[in-house]
Amino acid sequence: MKIIAIILTILSYSSASDIYKSTIEKYYSLLHNKQYSSAYDLLSNFKLTYYDADGSGGSFRPRQKYEQWLVHQKNIDSLAIIDIKEMEYWKHSSGSIDRKKEYSYSSGHRCYKVELYTSYITEEKNSPWRSGVSHYFIWLVKGVDERVTILGIGTGP
Repeated sequence: MKIIAIILTILSYSSASDIYKSTIEKYYSLLHNKQYSSAYDLLSNFKLTYYDADGSGGSFRPRQKYEQWLVHQKNIDSLAIIDIKEMEYWKHSSGSIDRKKEYSYSSGHRCYKVELYTSYITEEKNSPWRSGVSHYFIWLVKGVDERVTILGIGTGP
């Protein structure tokens, strides 16, 4: 019964309405179709570090080496996007703009929460990767060439 509910949810998922969502959909579609090299090319190959005026900041690491990344990807049997939602990380809960985070948005960064159904070929006992529904936060950036790349994929924003 759970699988039927997941399939119905996936079928009701509306496709991307912007270039960032399209990049996420393309990445997971390529993985699903075992087109690993093309999916890997959507991951950022540079380190991005930013600093706020108060000295705080953050950093995105470059993608893993292809061979390391590929080991995990080849263990995916199938996957399907259930939902993609843009995270409005630059807004306070009151709706006002967080000026410290606004620059990130205005410079082309976006963060999306992705609900994904994944089935793995093998599951190691102590591995965090389990078959079923998972949530991931994906950071993307649009470059001056208008190309969107994935800066990072994690389990928390």
